[in-house]
Amino acid sequence: MPHIMKRSILVYSFLALMAFAVTSCDTRSMMTPGLKTSTSLIRTSVFGVTDTITLLDTLSVGDTVRMGMICNGYYDYLRTVLVSNETSSVSLSLAWPDSLSYVLAPESDAAHGRLTFLPQKAYAIVTTLTYIPEESGMHKIDIGITSSAPDKYSQYSGFFMIAVE
Repeated sequence: MPHIMKRSILVYSFLALMAFAVTSCDTRSMMTPGLKTSTSLIRTSVFGVTDTITLLDTLSVGDTVRMGMICNGYYDYLRTVLVSNETSSVSLSLAWPDSLSYVLAPESDAAHGRLTFLPQKAYAIVTTLTYIPEESGMHKIDIGITSSAPDKYSQYSGFFMIAVE
């Protein structure tokens, strides 16, 4: 009986050692960048009337819509935040204060929806997406965020549709 017990202890010790050997020692947490948007948007009509709407509401050509956004790299710093659309049917911009321009790379263009950050300067940001539809129809607005996370965790992409009459 003692011989069998010694053999069992040896086998279990060997298995534990092998499990420990193949376990990654990288304790760094990894998360894909995140985006939170406001559920109520501020619309100003071409006549100057301001109201609160949701993403599902129909817009008119020339309405100005503002949507608050929080972009978060979590454990990794942000590299880019980009909003775009396939055509020039919607004018897009991101708000960025001059007092925080020191975190932006020279290729940033907030007036056209592109924020590029210097390394290790921005882990999370608050901004406002402003869009103005210039043609009627359904329009897709894409949002992309990249961070310094390893490749398979470094990108967030999403979109929303707007209906314009």
